[in-house]
Amino acid sequence: MTEEFRTFVEENINENPVRLRMRMRGDSRAWIPLAVSHIEALGKGRKKYPSLPDSWIFPSVTAVEQSTPLLTAEYNFSVAAKAVGRQLRECRILDMTAGMGMDALGFADSGADLTLIELNPIHAQALAVNFERFRNVTVTEGDSVKWLSEYSGPRFDIVFIDPSRRTESVARAYNLHHCTPDLIELSPLILERAEVCIAKLSPMLDITQTLRDLPHCRELHVVEEGGECRELLAVISSHAQSGNCSIIVHKEGLTINYDAGAASPDGINYAMPRPGMYLLEPSPAIAKGLPANRICGYEVAMLAPNTHIFVGDAISDPGLGRWSYIEAVLDFAGSRLKRIGNEIGPAEVVARNLPGMTSDSLRKRLGVMESSGRRIIGTSLADGSKVLLLCGKRL
Repeated sequence: MTEEFRTFVEENINENPVRLRMRMRGDSRAWIPLAVSHIEALGKGRKKYPSLPDSWIFPSVTAVEQSTPLLTAEYNFSVAAKAVGRQLRECRILDMTAGMGMDALGFADSGADLTLIELNPIHAQALAVNFERFRNVTVTEGDSVKWLSEYSGPRFDIVFIDPSRRTESVARAYNLHHCTPDLIELSPLILERAEVCIAKLSPMLDITQTLRDLPHCRELHVVEEGGECRELLAVISSHAQSGNCSIIVHKEGLTINYDAGAASPDGINYAMPRPGMYLLEPSPAIAKGLPANRICGYEVAMLAPNTHIFVGDAISDPGLGRWSYIEAVLDFAGSRLKRIGNEIGPAEVVARNLPGMTSDSLRKRLGVMESSGRRIIGTSLADGSKVLLLCGKRL
């Protein structure tokens, strides 16, 4: 980027972006919109990505918020590298939804022949600057679906794609048909042009339905970072057989792999909680990627069909989620809630599978102050009864 761009950013770094954008309206310099957007996103961008060089341009606040966290990007890179079974520097890779380029950085560093396509012109402009030091990277602004349909060059080894996770009505997408581009319709074209497709999918998608929609999916990774389920990462290949897909649940300190088409374990075990037991609240990736009967295989039992909480006599695997020690099991009686709250005192209050009641409303009914010391979990059991579980600090 020109020295004039850098000087403008330095001189206006503390300006209100809204007022700055209005003041610069009508300025003919092509880089002004990107400079203002960069100023607006700079603080959040450097906080989220402290290891990026100071020269990195952040194209918008939205791009920063939606871009892949670094550890997840590194994991995505490792999955792609294994998917083709050879050195990435020997590969031709197409990123159809480059965004801010965080997933593309690993591909660029590997020496692969990398093509980045981005529909948003300001984002594409930033990509061109941020990747200009890589001779192996080509940045193109435009519609990647149209570009790929007209492409007639050598077959790609990998096509990487991150469909938009929100519909036009800004509601979260729960179905691949609600994402843009529509991967269900697009995958035949991608597999015609590439050996493997690596698709980043919304963590809101239903896994069973996603596997039905993508019959050539050979791996589906459920990726957690920072206590959040970040994405589903699908490895799609024309050589994969329908119904023969591995589910890989990945989070810090734990990776679980199972065959989605294999016979399921025995049914779900249910248990009544009692003092002295340990309570398991599965982490987001475990809850998303493992069916309840597979979680029960870790020597725990479920409280109720719609209560995704488990109990066991011991902590079988710390990586499964949040474990707490159950100090007391109290009957859930509406007339006694105030008295119970007075006896317990300050605590974190959680409502799980209590129809018509939220955590906040339960806390008000108990009349307790919020505190991170102890926890009160109001929940339903398999026999239909309701209880309050008094738990100690997280173990």
